[in-house]
Amino acid sequence: MKVKHTGGSVAAGRLFGLVCLGFVVSAFVAGGLGLWLQSVLLPQGFGELYNGMQFVVIGALVVGGMGGVLCLVLMRRQKSRREQIVDGVFIGLLQLAGIALMLFVMLQLRPARVVFVGDHLRVVSGFELQSAGRSLSILASVEDALDGPGWYVLNWPKDAAARQALLFAELAGQDPAAQVDLHGEYAFQRVMPALREVAASEVTALDKVKLLSKLPAEDGCLADEVGWLPVKSRLGFHTALISRRDGRLCRVENIDLWQRQG
Repeated sequence: MKVKHTGGSVAAGRLFGLVCLGFVVSAFVAGGLGLWLQSVLLPQGFGELYNGMQFVVIGALVVGGMGGVLCLVLMRRQKSRREQIVDGVFIGLLQLAGIALMLFVMLQLRPARVVFVGDHLRVVSGFELQSAGRSLSILASVEDALDGPGWYVLNWPKDAAARQALLFAELAGQDPAAQVDLHGEYAFQRVMPALREVAASEVTALDKVKLLSKLPAEDGCLADEVGWLPVKSRLGFHTALISRRDGRLCRVENIDLWQRQG
């Protein structure tokens, strides 16, 4: 006589299917959201510069793996419908927490502002932004996140004492470009004189090919319509191609021309 058990382990095939489903759904949602945010937060070459795709893949795998493991742990035994619903809600909340953490890290590491500082551009990440010497709150630092990096010009204080204090702070390791109180409205008229010619002597033929090959096919961003500026970020030195028509960013490349300026 066969005895029917109401408890016991879930069949191996069904358990494997649940684990796979949890992984695929979690990874798909996290990866899709990450790709969308990368296109918004890291435009015009910033994605390659900041290894955005690698971060999205790692985030999707981590969140997906967490979903698979949670399904494996919580769905191993037969449970009532109510218990299954509770487990599903619990898994969903943990997944949302994982996705929220991924978004938080992306927002903090993203290039939040591009600041023109005399003769070069300084890319400031979200976690670097400060106001009155203090780090900005997460809400304040992501104020313009969905519009991509904001563009500003660094306005040095006119007061001699304030300028001296700022210089001492810079010597102590506080970057003036990260101080949002010093950020003024981006004015292309101030940037235009600093633009360098792509045909300059410090730009080799190979560098020219790398710089110009990925330019977008847009008016103002053609090869003969752009100039370049050195770019400094927490990752090192790079090169930005700026439209001479309207001053917009056409492309940023991980090429260091800083040391080869004439």
